[in-house]
Amino acid sequence: MYRPFQWEGLSERVSKRILLAVIVVLVAIVLGQTGWLILYQARIGALEKQSAGLSDQIKQLQSRIADESIVGFLAYRHWSAIAARDLNGVMSQYASDAKLYWLGCPLEANSTDKWAIQNQWKKFFDYSTQQYLCLNVQSFNVKTISGYHIGFTGAVVNARVSFCCPNSTYAGNADCQCPAINYALVYLLRDGKWVLFDEWWTLPPRWHPYISY
Repeated sequence: MYRPFQWEGLSERVSKRILLAVIVVLVAIVLGQTGWLILYQARIGALEKQSAGLSDQIKQLQSRIADESIVGFLAYRHWSAIAARDLNGVMSQYASDAKLYWLGCPLEANSTDKWAIQNQWKKFFDYSTQQYLCLNVQSFNVKTISGYHIGFTGAVVNARVSFCCPNSTYAGNADCQCPAINYALVYLLRDGKWVLFDEWWTLPPRWHPYISY
């Protein structure tokens, strides 16, 4: 027996399927946007961490450059005092426990307190009294080292320094009249001030232990 087609039921079923499909699409869109948002936030977080790390590195670099500039200036001032035979100026930077190691020539000695260091410089100035002294820094570098000595930040100065004046009759002479030396200065940062802790005055072919710094 012929039965008429049920359009109303079909229409209702189709409407439900369409609605379900629309819901599925909307959910997929929302989930997709949420996923992209999560990835975006994670990426932003990573970039912020990188930026903070880079900022810290820049600050550390700026601090190191500033410290090395100060120590370099102190080294030049120390050598200038030597060339000027200014004993007070030479002694002004030493720490209370400073040491001076003088290797080579008749004045060779290890001075382990400030009195002995001062006496060593007096000997040098007396020994070279007939010769003018000039400062000529042939090579020079500074390196700061965190926690170098008992927690103190240190700075090592390596240099090739000549105290011979131009056309000096003593140039190249190893008897300490106006030596060209392998120099090392070790500064420590104590109570916010750089002080001279170790000094190595070394005539070739002798070398100081900081040559690799």
